[in-house]
Amino acid sequence: MMSSILELATIFKDSTVGQGPVPPAQIALAIILQAYLGISDDEVIEEMSRGSTLAVSSRLSPV
Repeated sequence: MMSSILELATIFKDSTVGQGPVPPAQIALAIILQAYLGISDDEVIEEMSRGSTLAVSSRLSPV
């Protein structure tokens, strides 16, 4: 058992390469926004960078 823990520790060591983990709640919000607004991955990232409240309110307000 100890050898498998050590093996995993070497495989999954901390790294400065790549991006950090995304919180599950943020992923869930992105999926909900995508489904509700009918937008693409890139569009949901753009909407969320402006703020999730803005994303929903901007689509609900009459133009």
